[in-house]
Amino acid sequence: MDEVTVKVSKSVGFPEQTPFCRMFVALGRTIDYASTIGGGLSAALILATSFIVFYEIVMRAFFNSPTTWVLEYSIYMLIATGFLGAGYLTKLGGHVCVDVITSRLSDKTKAVLDFVTHLWSIGFTLILVGSSIFMVRQSIVQHRLSSSILETPMFITEIPVAVGAVLLLFQLIT
Repeated sequence: MDEVTVKVSKSVGFPEQTPFCRMFVALGRTIDYASTIGGGLSAALILATSFIVFYEIVMRAFFNSPTTWVLEYSIYMLIATGFLGAGYLTKLGGHVCVDVITSRLSDKTKAVLDFVTHLWSIGFTLILVGSSIFMVRQSIVQHRLSSSILETPMFITEIPVAVGAVLLLFQLIT
């Protein structure tokens, strides 16, 4: 930077110079990083689901030996995929937006509607976070198991829902 730019930025007092704002920038980066990890886990789970379904097809078709675990675990993995990837999708701005009506609104009305929708999303996600954490806690306390022959502990399958909800909430707030 040249000397004039440094003097102007010091006199204006850019927010990046205050420790409080630097803390929020770091927090935002951390949340973005956590959301990116959630998106990566989501992608890895899709890949893993593809492999286990392929394994099921091979076992059933060529060896006449279907598995007892692939259907159940592929369902759990796809649910985890949706929740773990929600924060990352929000970070990218990739959630579905129906603009048939909103495309005809003024920019000011769109901005107000976006703000209200964002508040509703935060409210809904707060409820989701609370409910999912309560669900995981109850599953641990009550030793809930799946009703299948595998008897999978349900808290293991519910943790990605809670983690994904928290990631989504943090991403909505930043």
